[in-house]
Amino acid sequence: MIRETASVLVEAPAFANKIDADVNTTLKKCAPDTAAWKTAYRYFRFYVDAPKSNDSCMQLSDIMLIDAGGNEISSNNFTLAWDTNAHGLGEAYPSGEAPGNAVDGNHGTKWLDFRAGTGRTAEQRAAVYIEFRFDSATNIYGYRWYTANDSSDRDPAAWHITASNDGVSWTTLDVVSGYNPTTDRMTLAFERYFAELCAFRHYRFKVDEVLGDGNQYMQISDVGLYGAEGARLILGTVFTLTGEGETFDANAPSVVATPANCTTRLSIPYLCDRESYDTAVWKATRRMVLSKDGNPWFFSGAKGEGVGSPHTGYGRIWPMSIAMRTLVSRDKAEMAYCISALLKTTGGRGAMHESFDVNDDSRFSRGWFAWADGLFAEAVIHTYKADAFQ
Repeated sequence: MIRETASVLVEAPAFANKIDADVNTTLKKCAPDTAAWKTAYRYFRFYVDAPKSNDSCMQLSDIMLIDAGGNEISSNNFTLAWDTNAHGLGEAYPSGEAPGNAVDGNHGTKWLDFRAGTGRTAEQRAAVYIEFRFDSATNIYGYRWYTANDSSDRDPAAWHITASNDGVSWTTLDVVSGYNPTTDRMTLAFERYFAELCAFRHYRFKVDEVLGDGNQYMQISDVGLYGAEGARLILGTVFTLTGEGETFDANAPSVVATPANCTTRLSIPYLCDRESYDTAVWKATRRMVLSKDGNPWFFSGAKGEGVGSPHTGYGRIWPMSIAMRTLVSRDKAEMAYCISALLKTTGGRGAMHESFDVNDDSRFSRGWFAWADGLFAEAVIHTYKADAFQ
């Protein structure tokens, strides 16, 4: 439930532990290791300190807190409060774009605030916050926020989070400044997990550079992960994909994953090798990509099933992965199923998105995405030529 109340202003803390982010990059890392993150609190405040430009307005579509499982905490678990005082302005925010929109899970709505920006007074800027109120002290494991529908210059570029157990004494949990969010609209802009609480199911080791100018190759002998007391983690036992699958040694230094767009293992017959349809390796690869056991980024839920990506977060399917599944299928029923799934997951907008929530297609990223639209059109033509429409 959402409740609007007037809150007592507190002094914005000085910027400590400043973190500068890469330009146009989603920042997803653990916060500085401080005791504050390990404490449970009843109240959490998200302050926007400055928008991207000198615009006097700030806007975002959603700010969500994350639980121990990496899930966004539902607004059923807390009430909201914010400062309703315009502090000398005509209004603090439009009546239809109040701070409460920031927790409705709908990236098509937004919180627009007129009190932000360098042209405003310190009192006005300090009023740009939203407060989460829990019934009892609660551990928060992270947070993320999403851009609004337009005007990227209004995106937050600096913000901080404070927490309290009595609503009077506030502790600073995180401070970010100098951030340049993505210009994509209605999409994930920033994601943070807290130190000492960062337990994940999936880890990625990426080599960014090699020694020697112009060197096109990289090589290493091994990569190891280490847990408590320096003990090396052993990656399980041998497992086999069902049917005609290949056998993989999980003790070998390897990662099994695939992109969610058209440059994916699933697209091999589509891109370069039509003959691969009939090979055992291709069939095993297809089962791997479209399997929860084989692909950690394959999701299924109330709104369908498909491949997602770390770029858009856990539990989100890329429509392009469903379109590609259509384009490499020879099964008429599967083709028709995929087209139907795509038509039913547009969030009521009648167009493809970058991704959608596996259980709620009204929660999507990128309200308009021509790449996905084009691949969907090709999938429709492919299905029509196969006479697969019922």
